[in-house]
Amino acid sequence: MEHRPGGFLKLSGSPLGSYFIIDIFFALVRDNYPLGSTMKRLMIVFFAVFLLAGCSSKEKTTLKEALLAKFKDDSDLKDYKLDPETIADCVVSEIGNALPGFAGDPRRDQYFEAYTRFVNAKSPADAEKAVADYQHLFGSIKEARHAALSVTDHVMTCMGKGVAMAGDDKAEGN
Repeated sequence: MEHRPGGFLKLSGSPLGSYFIIDIFFALVRDNYPLGSTMKRLMIVFFAVFLLAGCSSKEKTTLKEALLAKFKDDSDLKDYKLDPETIADCVVSEIGNALPGFAGDPRRDQYFEAYTRFVNAKSPADAEKAVADYQHLFGSIKEARHAALSVTDHVMTCMGKGVAMAGDDKAEGN
């Protein structure tokens, strides 16, 4: 990458442009590029937030897949003609909103991992083992149990929202 006369940048070394954003970021924060220090700081903060926001997507995806596996044969979703993917997205969002910290906080990955284990529990013994494994994360066994049971609350909330939206769509169609 080199600074060319007239303020243009020649980007090099980016395979198929996949690192284009990173190239631009580093071009802007380099010392020889004419930006004020405030602008450089803002760019660094923006880039850091951009990276942190994408960090928890793997854990969220794993939780969503676990929920979809549970929902694929759910009779209530079929009876109310609710899309399992929409409900799973809602549940993941509700759980994420209830978690402490902010998007990108490393602890949130552990929380999503814990909720995935709670959802994947096949028996009461599995559920109790998952609760015991994550009691340190939630602070106590009681709080871990509360978190495990809150998944059902989030599912019911999201199903209620789905039914309400389906009812609104039918009312508008009449």
